[in-house]
Amino acid sequence: MKNVCLLFLVMLLTGCAFGNTHDYRGVLLDLKNPQDKTVALAVHDRRSEILSGETENNVTGWSRGGYGNPFAVRTSSEGPFANDVLIAMTNSLEQKRNKVVPVYTDSKETSEMVVKNISQNKFDVAILLTFNEWFSDTYVDTDIDYNVNLKIFNKDSQVIAEAKEIKRYEIGGSFMNPPQFAKEHVPFEFKKIMEQLFEEKSVAQSLAQ
Repeated sequence: MKNVCLLFLVMLLTGCAFGNTHDYRGVLLDLKNPQDKTVALAVHDRRSEILSGETENNVTGWSRGGYGNPFAVRTSSEGPFANDVLIAMTNSLEQKRNKVVPVYTDSKETSEMVVKNISQNKFDVAILLTFNEWFSDTYVDTDIDYNVNLKIFNKDSQVIAEAKEIKRYEIGGSFMNPPQFAKEHVPFEFKKIMEQLFEEKSVAQSLAQ
């Protein structure tokens, strides 16, 4: 009986693990600041797996089959993760009556190149989000591993505030349908992490000016 149950679990997990996506574009952050400003916004994907070419830029995690074998979890748009975050951030800023100037990036660009591209625009304040790590990992439970850097620039493209979040933790799980749990909860964790970055004291103060 134990072997039958184990076989059922393996089949269940393997069947649910393939072809999963997470929606980051639909995440709406509760941002206090800035308001009524022109904001240049860039999201830079610098994850090592992307830079090496080992992983495609629309992969945001892994969903494991019954034997622990990983299947890629991709963005629901099938587009680059950075672009989906850019859309989420744009929508969040615009609900505070900001005018957003999107600055698209390439993973192969250096940080200096991205900042130079940002500086070519007119803005009241500029925001650069850099993802050095962002992956979820789901078997029965789901882990999130992230390393995110937020920089705020003034009109002269000088850094006036910075915040970092680096962590790996378990967010919970589901025995019957782990991928569905991750699909619902990973974007919510993303929302919380992003809001924590913007609530960091120096960042909040710089955006309120």
